[in-house]
Amino acid sequence: MAGKSNTFRFDKILFQAFILFVIMSGFKCQEEKMPQFEDFVFVIPVVINPSDSIVLLNDTIWFIGNFPDTLFELNSGEYFKIQKPTLVASLIARRLIGSEFSYSQQPGAIPSFDFVSRVGGVSNPGQSFATLTFIWSEKHYKCRFGIKPKQRGIFTINILNPEQFDLSEINLGLTSDGRQRIPVYRNIYFVVNNGKTNFELFQKHCKAASLDYPTEQNIYYEQKGTFTFRVVE
Repeated sequence: MAGKSNTFRFDKILFQAFILFVIMSGFKCQEEKMPQFEDFVFVIPVVINPSDSIVLLNDTIWFIGNFPDTLFELNSGEYFKIQKPTLVASLIARRLIGSEFSYSQQPGAIPSFDFVSRVGGVSNPGQSFATLTFIWSEKHYKCRFGIKPKQRGIFTINILNPEQFDLSEINLGLTSDGRQRIPVYRNIYFVVNNGKTNFELFQKHCKAASLDYPTEQNIYYEQKGTFTFRVVE
């Protein structure tokens, strides 16, 4: 009888241990729920003035960025506050030499201009790219600089988004099933002059990827994010 009693107790202990294991596994599964990653694409307005397609040699075009630190996120349609000392992107300048070439195949033209920085502005100029810095001040990101063409031709300038953009200060909370919502930076689209970019001139002198492949990214990058102008004497 003692042997049967001991066996019963042992079986009971095993059963209780199994129940405890199931309960603990349930807690562990809840703790290890996969987070929900959400793509973030910001849309930022900038102004280039004057907006005419004809610019006189040695005249000055002004680039103006002045937008609140509550940035518009395209996928959600919501605004998110992001406060950083600077927002650093890249300025691209190219000379358009023929409609058989794509934008990336057109020659770099940063040396074709003098840049006059007032707030933030342009630094580290190369052949095609320069560093573009927006300064955070009074709850706005600000950048103002002049572009003075030094030679005739047809040119396009645009802004390339930062490769990385820290979103750790954004707290999206939890999903309805208790998973953590995590923002993932995908892109920043800089929109020039509300999309009035002299794109007709662009497509006459450059092969437009946004017409052959009208994806969201191509349309924002080429049709809304470039500024094309002809420099004359």
